[in-house]
Amino acid sequence: DNCRIEEESTLLCHKFNDGGLKLDKISIPSLCSLHARSVIFPESKITELNTTVHPLTPINPGETISAGHWQGSPPERVEVSNDAGIVTMSTSTRRASISADELV
Repeated sequence: DNCRIEEESTLLCHKFNDGGLKLDKISIPSLCSLHARSVIFPESKITELNTTVHPLTPINPGETISAGHWQGSPPERVEVSNDAGIVTMSTSTRRASISADELV
């Protein structure tokens, strides 16, 4: 309920392994956002409400992520703040800022 799944997000419930087709579940709870071109692979799990997967972020088979904002490959939790129209995302290894006008 109340999930946001943007255009070109990919939700895969199948994979080909050793010449055969394998179907598996993915788990997406309520109030989650999957941004454009994010990919959720079979056997991956989002375990908590209010989880955001940012653009171009894959959640690989067997990976489990919890509440918060996730970005990159492999996915890392990022802190997001919005001060004076500037959105800042940072992890322990990198930091990026964009203006609110650049967000679509």
